[in-house]
Amino acid sequence: MSTPELRNAAALCSLWSRRRDAELEAELRFRRLAMRLAAVGAIDEVVALAREASEEEAHHALVCARTAQSFGPTPDAEKPHLQEVGPAELDLRDRVLFETAAFCCVTETIDGALLEASLARATHPGVREALEVLLRDERDHSRLGWLHLAAERAAGRGAFLEAHLPAILDGTVHEELFAPLSLPEEEDSLARLGLLPGGTRLAVLRATLTEVVLPGFERAGVGSGPARQWLAALGA
Repeated sequence: MSTPELRNAAALCSLWSRRRDAELEAELRFRRLAMRLAAVGAIDEVVALAREASEEEAHHALVCARTAQSFGPTPDAEKPHLQEVGPAELDLRDRVLFETAAFCCVTETIDGALLEASLARATHPGVREALEVLLRDERDHSRLGWLHLAAERAAGRGAFLEAHLPAILDGTVHEELFAPLSLPEEEDSLARLGLLPGGTRLAVLRATLTEVVLPGFERAGVGSGPARQWLAALGA
């Protein structure tokens, strides 16, 4: 392979290896979340979606691992390590709502938008197949968050999320979202392999927050003023 092809293969192997590790962590998170949702009396549909999501994330990890291996040798999977997401001062029910909002309403919605944008540009058959599997399930993972938020707001809970939204967004947006993953002249070839240029990733993030995530919180009766200030301060 030529030097650019070798760089492309290495970038794709690294990307899908990271996705594999993220999916393994998500499997555990959804498993724990399903138990906690049941414990705090969440509606049956939400609990069922969380249980299904755990199984789907295990399958996603296998898909990501196979895709990574198709581009070269892969590093060993990192051992998943779950951290508590919700502030310790909240009671269990509100911590579960915080985690569901952060992980499903925000992270899964953004991830779904990025996968959709990747799929729209990808032409590599193996990459497209993997992206389609991940995208199909991410929509339900996001939906369970919005369903639980709506149910909790109907019960008079969750207004506290307004003040926490900037921290939730800050924890979701990783530096790698902005990092250049390729040389400018290689961006088109990598996009055909499903790897988006940094500028495109940032544009998708902004659009998803502005058009989907923050309006979703507003429809649920959670103010988005602090979050919109955070977004306005986000680097171009």
